[in-house]
Amino acid sequence: MTNKGINILAGILLCFFILSFSITLTTLQPFIYNLYIPQLQELQVPIPEETIPAGDSSLVKKAETAAPLETQDSEIKKSLSRSEIKENYQKLISFCLNPYQKELSFTALAMSAEGLQHFHDVKAIFSLVIGILIFTTVLLIPLSLMQFRKGNYQYLRYGGRLSLLIPLCLGSFISINFEESFAIFHKIFFRNDYWLFRPERDPIILYLPADFFKSMALAILVIILTCSLLCLFLAKQAERKRS
Repeated sequence: MTNKGINILAGILLCFFILSFSITLTTLQPFIYNLYIPQLQELQVPIPEETIPAGDSSLVKKAETAAPLETQDSEIKKSLSRSEIKENYQKLISFCLNPYQKELSFTALAMSAEGLQHFHDVKAIFSLVIGILIFTTVLLIPLSLMQFRKGNYQYLRYGGRLSLLIPLCLGSFISINFEESFAIFHKIFFRNDYWLFRPERDPIILYLPADFFKSMALAILVIILTCSLLCLFLAKQAERKRS
């Protein structure tokens, strides 16, 4: 492979690394979610009596045939404390990011078979993202060392420019019409409509407001933008030193 080919390959890998790194970093950090907790503490959520036992993943396969929950019990209300809200969020993030965690349960919240299935689908996507992060990291380390020894930093420019397209293309659309962007994302990446949660069946959705996901999406784009500009800056600095 020619040196230009190696730079292009490394640039593409760098772009995927930046994307997967930004998603993982934003998801791991609870800072944004913590900002929403005070208003979430005021929620009164329905707790129906007929619920799936918390964390019973054996019922995932019954999602398509599960009978609707009885609605006459939807008048039962409960508020979660700040600690319970944080605990549920941490449980969800841990389940999505930890490949060895197979069970999911929430504190004082019901969960339908469809809801549980959706979280398993989300876990599969995060597993792919983490896999990409590990794969690109393993390949980028030797490629970067090889290019550094040659004094060639062109792949930083390729990767920076390529990853820069992500926030430029998606940023405006997400900011202007996030709800449509959110719906399109789910239609592309999920094969069912289980992501359309009903609060009386899956009250966890009330603790995951749309504004929170919008903030997460914008945070991911900001990190991508920052990493892209950093790559371009380093490439430019390296060229100046060479000249």
